[in-house]
Amino acid sequence: MKTKIDRESIIITVYVIVTEICEKLLEKPAQKQKIDDAEVITIAVCSALFFNSNHDKSLAWLFQAKYFSVMLSLSRYNRRVNRLKDVIEFCMEKMFDLFLNHETYITDSMPLPVCKRARALRNKKVRGREYCGYCAAKKEKFFGFRLHMVTNTNGVPVSVQILPGAFHDLAPIFEITYSLPEKSILIGDKAYNCESIEKILKDLGVTIMPFRKKNNKNQWFMCDERFIKENRHQIETSFSILSDVMGLNRLKARTLNGFLIKTYASILALIFHIVLVIN
Repeated sequence: MKTKIDRESIIITVYVIVTEICEKLLEKPAQKQKIDDAEVITIAVCSALFFNSNHDKSLAWLFQAKYFSVMLSLSRYNRRVNRLKDVIEFCMEKMFDLFLNHETYITDSMPLPVCKRARALRNKKVRGREYCGYCAAKKEKFFGFRLHMVTNTNGVPVSVQILPGAFHDLAPIFEITYSLPEKSILIGDKAYNCESIEKILKDLGVTIMPFRKKNNKNQWFMCDERFIKENRHQIETSFSILSDVMGLNRLKARTLNGFLIKTYASILALIFHIVLVIN
């Protein structure tokens, strides 16, 4: 019987893993810091895990709970974490490598709105028609990015690409499948039906198995359809966690840099949530 892990154990685990990655990447600062870079990143991840990516609430709670003897102000913390955007992205990618040990993977995309569609003209983070997207599953328009993600059969992310919302699901297919092991199977929805793409990926060692449209001549056998349906829901669960727990569909950030930081931290938090809480 699995013992439920408490919040303190999750925070300590996040800090230990982030510290180990940062020690290999970052040089020691010239002068002593009140809070080191690994702690700054840990706060960002904990903010996504427990406070819907609200940094202000996360800073206050972690200080009151005595995880830190001193705490940065919100403005000072934002300056520190903004300088660490590339490091957070690197931590995310290093975590991906730990879970590239499956034969079957699932891919899909979800909207990452930066603002309401009606406020698109006043938005300062991004501009342009390429950010006007449409979510077929929810039958609604949005303005912002689209998160293209690949997960293993446990729902743990192993590859992501963030593109403007108007881009099709197949646009980053070669980038998100580049790191997959040879002879991998990739499950997708009907948007991934493309005979030429399937042939190219097959030559690259990846077999893509999307849901077939009714008018497609190359239908799957019944056993293959069952296999797709049994595994397809895992990535939908991951997207639900990102939206409902991490608040990824309603992020509040004043700058594009801040928006991307919260997105990377949320994906990192999703990995810890699935591994430590769900599994």
